[in-house]
Amino acid sequence: MGKNYDLSIIELGLKERVFYFWDVISLFYNECDFSSPNQQTEKGLWYNNYDWALTRFPAIPMETRRQVVKILFKLCEEDLGLWGEFYDRIYCTLRTLLGKEEVYIEGKNYSYYNRYVCSFEDLISPVTVVKEFMMWHRMGLPVSSVEKTLLQECLQKFLPDVSVDDKQFATLLAQKKADLQRRQRSLSLRYSYLGRLYDTLADDDKKNRLRVANERTTVNNGKSAIMEQLALAEAYSILIADFPVHEVGLED
Repeated sequence: MGKNYDLSIIELGLKERVFYFWDVISLFYNECDFSSPNQQTEKGLWYNNYDWALTRFPAIPMETRRQVVKILFKLCEEDLGLWGEFYDRIYCTLRTLLGKEEVYIEGKNYSYYNRYVCSFEDLISPVTVVKEFMMWHRMGLPVSSVEKTLLQECLQKFLPDVSVDDKQFATLLAQKKADLQRRQRSLSLRYSYLGRLYDTLADDDKKNRLRVANERTTVNNGKSAIMEQLALAEAYSILIADFPVHEVGLED
């Protein structure tokens, strides 16, 4: 059973404007740093930069995080800036997984580039992050039109040879997820074994210590690559949940 934490101080602080919704989001999920460099690049004007370096937010119980998000939407639902704070994090994560951090925006009398990038720590999985988005949507955040497009692209990247509309898509997705999860468990066991082996080697056995350390790095990189693939697959759960879509045209 998880602990029930008293969040009344957060609710009171928001009501009395002791702090604001972005302070609460940053406290739990870290800031999504924003800068406007206005730098001219080879591709065009680089206008907005969003950079989300994740914290270990899963260390806080899910039910507590859920209640915090519920409070935010209850007290700040009329402030569209609140949605933007959540969407920026979603765009940072999905665009990083897709390798499409830079997005070109073109209007009637302007054009520029925005950049969305997410930095994953070793102690948090991209799968966990995308699953957190599902919780946000269940608590009241609509899926934006931009996010919906990115989620569809995630699934196309995960299963490039199958259309999302194909009747077999869900089955094939589950099969590939299961295979990747088996590979991930195998690599985790290998990683642990190499860690134990490294600890048994003498300090002056530099050749073998370097060999084992290098292999462990390779194994860890393989684990990370698999987790990024599995994170792409989590897009399916959000898409089929039939959340309302918020029509936003620009990612800014």
